[in-house]
Amino acid sequence: MIYCLGSFDGFHKGHQELLKVARKIAKYAHTDWGIITFTRNPIVTLLYNDFKQLFFREERNAIAITFGCKCINEIDFTPGVALMSPKEFFDYIVDKFNVTGLVVGEDFHFGCNKSGDTDLLTYYSNKKGIICNVVPTVTQNAQKISTSIIRDLVSQGAINMANRLLGYSFFITGYSIHGDNRGSMLGYPTANLPIEGGKIYPPDGVYAAATVIHGETYAVALNVGSNPTFNGFRPPRMEAHILGNFGNLYGRKFAFFIFKKVRPEVKFENKEMLLKRIKIDVEETKRHFESLSQVQEEKINKISSYLVG
Repeated sequence: MIYCLGSFDGFHKGHQELLKVARKIAKYAHTDWGIITFTRNPIVTLLYNDFKQLFFREERNAIAITFGCKCINEIDFTPGVALMSPKEFFDYIVDKFNVTGLVVGEDFHFGCNKSGDTDLLTYYSNKKGIICNVVPTVTQNAQKISTSIIRDLVSQGAINMANRLLGYSFFITGYSIHGDNRGSMLGYPTANLPIEGGKIYPPDGVYAAATVIHGETYAVALNVGSNPTFNGFRPPRMEAHILGNFGNLYGRKFAFFIFKKVRPEVKFENKEMLLKRIKIDVEETKRHFESLSQVQEEKINKISSYLVG
């Protein structure tokens, strides 16, 4: 079995190159391929959960399946695993997953304190008669594509730039909860999703997004924040106005694919000014949605099918 090996907080264009190489090697060797990863990013364990990842486990795995990966093997990154030497970790995965080939990026490190590098991995692999393919770092416009850069871009609201490095639209999933019904009273009903800990979210503002319902893709004007126009404290959440009539949205699972920031969140002087701006937001969302390419929409539909059904 040929495996891509890594933590894989989402599968950006660099990770996708690993998947392509693994697929080619497996085809040549007349075997199957998959990934070996962790149930959660090792940094979560090492930093005592003080870390926000791009995608939750279910989201990450849906992306992997979208790109053709049928076998996802996960390791629980316990303190015991963290203390394994490079040799111990190598032997552990080879024995546990029947590894006949490994594909990693050139900046791959493994073992306690990341003390093992690709040279050491290649050495261990050669001794075991295992294929080891080290894939050069993928760049775009002379910029290295990395998960940390993409996390920074999302947290800054530069969603379109993050999406270019991901190769698909950044997305958020969750179940719609009861809101204040203000959207419905204003004529713009919303599905409301909570902000969950441990995940990167874009900063407060309005975003053009899309969602898939019953196999059809719809534009979404997505507000992230606490709706400061109205008095009173309310924890931040996502309010999604889906451009279509779907009745009661409470309790439904959604995946919202974000592709453009429309504006930052603003406190308006009155309801009338807010309504005027919402109308503009909806028109902006329509315009950005209509500019989605067929390839972008196909990826949105495919990922959504594995997440929401």
